[in-house]
Amino acid sequence: MTLQQILEQWDEQKPFYEKFTKYIALTLDEISQNQGILVRILSRTKDEVSIAKNLYKKGVTAQNYLDMIDKSGARVICRFKEDTLVIANCIRKEFEILKEEDKSDILELNEIGYKSLHFDIRLREENTPEEIFREIGHISGEIQVRTLCEDVWAEINHDLGYKPLTDLSPESARQIYCLGGIFEIADDCFSNINRNIIESSILDEYYALRILESPFIKLVKKEYDRELSYLFLKILLPILGINNPSEFKKIIQDFIDTNNEKIKGILIEREINVNYFPYLTQPELFLIFLLIEKDEFTLIEQWEKKFPIDDLEKLSIWWGHPLSDILYVE
Repeated sequence: MTLQQILEQWDEQKPFYEKFTKYIALTLDEISQNQGILVRILSRTKDEVSIAKNLYKKGVTAQNYLDMIDKSGARVICRFKEDTLVIANCIRKEFEILKEEDKSDILELNEIGYKSLHFDIRLREENTPEEIFREIGHISGEIQVRTLCEDVWAEINHDLGYKPLTDLSPESARQIYCLGGIFEIADDCFSNINRNIIESSILDEYYALRILESPFIKLVKKEYDRELSYLFLKILLPILGINNPSEFKKIIQDFIDTNNEKIKGILIEREINVNYFPYLTQPELFLIFLLIEKDEFTLIEQWEKKFPIDDLEKLSIWWGHPLSDILYVE
């Protein structure tokens, strides 16, 4: 086949690959949210220029076109190493795995280089709606899973050190090697810091946010403002009157488990109010509802020092525990 014939074939197939790419990205977003993990997902379907350039590198043949697994691709970028392991397990369960490769496995102990998990996948029939599987179930694609540090390193190394157009000087090559080590150490440090926060013996707003974040992502499935969370938690945490992190974790988990459906209902019913009530898209919402039930007097006293009291009144009404009688007693 000539390049023109291949590209004409791609022109016919591309719409199906675009549907496949979109479905993969949406599925990855859903499974990460269901795990309570914040990720960034990038996806793309190759355009004609990319197809042509890839074939020029490998040879313009029909077989090379058929073997091109990454016509559709998605990348999941996680904050911490431990998150990549969770997402990777979800991918194994959700999709049919044609090939799996951990790029770090090919590195020697004294080597620094590209690190990422690669999956060649197809849709798994039992996990896919029948109509969708019938249309795009035959298509295969690639999913990459990386940490933020691995992604930054891969992008920089691709531009500066990966298949360079001209040979690098020994000094530049060593600097790239050192940068790779710095990113790898940074990855370990970020994971260790996160682990230390979660295992902390101190109940502060940083620990509290880590505990609140995961169920928030599962229920609300949205990003939130961390700076606002720290501001709220500085005020709300002392009202709870406990100092033990494990006790806080248990209280929050029990409260959310007990009221899961109620919270879901409020979030769905009040979606139109999101623009005017930022609390509805913040993890500390769970703690606000808990305190409305547990200690409304102290909550009112502390809340009105910093935030509009009318907002708290509305939240209490939505929760089914109106504070009107307390607020307007003369």
